[in-house]
Amino acid sequence: MRLVWTALVALLPAAGATQQFQFGIEAGVPVTQFLSAFPPNRFDTYVPHTGRYIAGVTTEARLTRRVSVGVEALFRHGSYDNGGFQPCCADFASHTNVRDWEFPVLARYHLRAERRVSVFVTAGAAVDWLQHMKQVTVVSYYYGGSSVSDNSQPVELSQRVVAGIVAGGGVDAHLHRVHLEPEFRYTFWTQRHFGASESSNYGLFSNRNQAEVLLEIKF
Repeated sequence: MRLVWTALVALLPAAGATQQFQFGIEAGVPVTQFLSAFPPNRFDTYVPHTGRYIAGVTTEARLTRRVSVGVEALFRHGSYDNGGFQPCCADFASHTNVRDWEFPVLARYHLRAERRVSVFVTAGAAVDWLQHMKQVTVVSYYYGGSSVSDNSQPVELSQRVVAGIVAGGGVDAHLHRVHLEPEFRYTFWTQRHFGASESSNYGLFSNRNQAEVLLEIKF
């Protein structure tokens, strides 16, 4: 979070100097899966679900005719199910919801920026923060009865905040002050939210390679 606030403060004087401070909204779809699971074993099974959309806001300061710097806040969601049995004791089933906020800080270089339709490349860093996690587990005991529990810190979770490196590219089509910017983006996360490695003790892990298609509308 400190990285995001530092970037915002740095953008303010740049915006005043260039008079090209833009705000916008963005939406997109994931290309890769947020979570992956190992094949089922005799005791439990994980089934991950990746959210179908990404939504957020963006702000950008044009430093020169070709170079700009921006900060974004992107929201996505996901979930996973886990079910199985405890030998001689009970069956269990759980459902976990995950709300994910990503904060990229990006530099952008525009090729042929004087044209109404131009190409750009993007590079920077991002922080990803899992928030408002909720896991509901139902246990049915073989000897009779059941129990329900809520948990905001699932056992599969390794860490809520991770950092990553971002690269991408797209097209900037603008008319007056309105910019339509479709973009393909790739992020490599230096750590995992779930599972310290793909060989962790739990059958669920988050992917370190993330790809997505986004559309920004800026004013």
